[in-house]
Amino acid sequence: MRITPSSFPNDPIGHVGNQFFHGLIGAGAMAILPMSWWSMIGVAVVYFVGIEGPQIRDNNTRRVLADSVEDAMHVSLGAIIVLTGAVWAIPAWLAVLGVGAWFRT
Repeated sequence: MRITPSSFPNDPIGHVGNQFFHGLIGAGAMAILPMSWWSMIGVAVVYFVGIEGPQIRDNNTRRVLADSVEDAMHVSLGAIIVLTGAVWAIPAWLAVLGVGAWFRT
């Protein structure tokens, strides 16, 4: 069974912008927190439980769950890029954004 995207269907540009800013949430959080893997894990967990959790609870569908996991992944990727200083991860993140955009065409 194919899981269709719940946000920005048929709008790849909207999806890329949305997920890019999810990455900036993670990057910004890591910029103000102490640099450690525990902080990065905390950012991901707090985001998923605090922000995405209520959406999953209120709209318990496969589409919302898939979208919430995708949002949390982009927050985590933004945090990882800042934490590790891994410039090589930016093209990987852009590739993930491209795949998400392709699913919405």
